[in-house]
Amino acid sequence: IRGSGSLFGYSQSGDSVVGFDYYSKILSKTIRLGGFSTNSPDPIVDFDNAYISPSLIEDEAQRMFYYKRISDCLNERSLKNFLNETTSLFGPLPHPALLLFKCKSLALLAEQTPIVGIKKIKNSFILTASSLLLKNIPSFLNLVSVFFDSKGLVYAVSSDSTFLKIKFSYVKEDSYILLEKFLIKTHVK
Repeated sequence: IRGSGSLFGYSQSGDSVVGFDYYSKILSKTIRLGGFSTNSPDPIVDFDNAYISPSLIEDEAQRMFYYKRISDCLNERSLKNFLNETTSLFGPLPHPALLLFKCKSLALLAEQTPIVGIKKIKNSFILTASSLLLKNIPSFLNLVSVFFDSKGLVYAVSSDSTFLKIKFSYVKEDSYILLEKFLIKTHVK
């Protein structure tokens, strides 16, 4: 028995791009979600105003450490624990830093849905659903229609062979709550 030092490195498996850290992340996600699907990438949640300001953490390497730690949280509990740890060190976090934690929370929730991307630019949102993860596209579109109509929101749906995109504008402060409710409704895996 030997260490895992180069188990997934170049010298062990040729021209591999899967490092031990990434392999561990894939394995952990598979165990957490109860099965492996080659078509279920990690959801990407991107809010244009979610970041760690240099005024909060001056050292760039330390800021990168915090970005990685948030990214590495595998469930809501670990994310909440890290938020509490960060808040105890820095005090109440500014809104952009708090948004990073909310983005990760949405990404964790989206893992149980066909949603693979949530992008916010100013007051516009684009939700991207994988057609490969949808079992019943007409049913999903009906769910989208019922949800957005019940909130009085105007939306547009576009598609290609792989993705459905839902675009809408939302100007209220509770956009996180709206997206959380939508993800809970689309929990179909």
